[in-house]
Amino acid sequence: MTRLFSLARASRLHGSHFRRYFSFVDERRLKLAEQRPSVRELDVDKEILTGERRREIRRADFLKFTGGKRPLISSHLKGNIIAIFLGSWCIVAGILCLKMFKPESYEWLENERKRIEAAKEKLELIKQLESNAKNAPVGPV
Repeated sequence: MTRLFSLARASRLHGSHFRRYFSFVDERRLKLAEQRPSVRELDVDKEILTGERRREIRRADFLKFTGGKRPLISSHLKGNIIAIFLGSWCIVAGILCLKMFKPESYEWLENERKRIEAAKEKLELIKQLESNAKNAPVGPV
């Protein structure tokens, strides 16, 4: 730390330089704060639709609030309809998958079992022939 202070003294950086910069930043922040609306000013816009005044809202104000268009279906109803549609679509897709992949008969299973048994018998026959070939004497008898 002492070395840092000695470098600051050597380059003649005084605290006044920093104070000038920070005072400029502070002035700029104060100017922006004056131009920025306060929370109370923003709350006035929300008071239009709260409390007793909610019943007294005029059609012009309502259309201004909704952007000039009345929605045909409320957002809650729209969300519920979409959820019901997606849920029913998933259920129907699952039922169709189960129906499509359900085998009509199990003949193919019996055929596969027969094929596997035939392959096992063939392997046993090959092993017996190899063991007989090893045990057989080599050369003329």
